[in-house]
Amino acid sequence: MPFKTHNITKYTYSITGSNNDYAAKIQLLKDDTTPGSWKEVGTIKFIYEGGVVPATEFSADLEQATIFMPEKKLNSIIDLLRNEKPIILTLNPPFAFLGTSIEQVGDNDKK
Repeated sequence: MPFKTHNITKYTYSITGSNNDYAAKIQLLKDDTTPGSWKEVGTIKFIYEGGVVPATEFSADLEQATIFMPEKKLNSIIDLLRNEKPIILTLNPPFAFLGTSIEQVGDNDKK
């Protein structure tokens, strides 16, 4: 089955203030072909505790995915985005993986 990886260079984070079915949302962005611009490749929606977590939704070309996670994973994802690099998003239906690319053991990202 085909898969695609995206190098995440920016993100946005918002907490919902309305009666949505999710508590918070993170948009994952990669550098676009135009310098200084970004392209959204993933959205993570954090479902309220006790809610049903839907399956990940993928675009046909694997250029974008909507990932649903339980609200309790929000802090772990924020920590990953703030403290690690490089970050990659791998879309391999029915799975989506967000994590680091290969790093040296003991690598300190704070340079």
